Amino acid sequence: MTSMKALLAADPDVRVIHLLRDPRAVVSSRLHTRDMSIVGHYSLTNLSFNSSDAVRREAAVYCRTAVRDIRVRRHLETMYPGRILTLHYEDIAADLDRHAFLVYHFLGIETPHETIVWIRQNDMTTNYAHQSGYLSPLEKWTKRLATADSDAIASDICREYFRLSGYHK
Repeated sequence: MTSMKALLAADPDVRVIHLLRDPRAVVSSRLHTRDMSIVGHYSLTNLSFNSSDAVRREAAVYCRTAVRDIRVRRHLETMYPGRILTLHYEDIAADLDRHAFLVYHFLGIETPHETIVWIRQNDMTTNYAHQSGYLSPLEKWTKRLATADSDAIASDICREYFRLSGYHK
């Protein structure tokens, strides 16, 4: 978000979408990627990617960065009202149709027909996938992270993130 000030100041037509994601999902995604070259990349840890220490260090790094971005964004919103839209990945995934409308409306254009068609086709695919035991991106972290780690992230490590983001744990 720190780089957005120059863009917003330079061009009155620039719009910024600040996308946030539940830290538990971010950590789960980072630590369970098939590309092991990035495990620990963010927290600079060489611990086993399944270790509780690695999970908590990744969460601390993500939340520290996200909290800084949220604070910068709030300041920028006072300087450039109506030019920054904040969205949560989980809300988008839960209601893609509504959020597509919000994004296009924010950009000042009508939602393209092709986008509406794509959303409807993918909603059907997701519905079928749920019937076959598929775990959505919204559910994966709940199965991957240990309850103790998830609780520590929500109530301690990322407490400030959840408070500032308005995202409900």
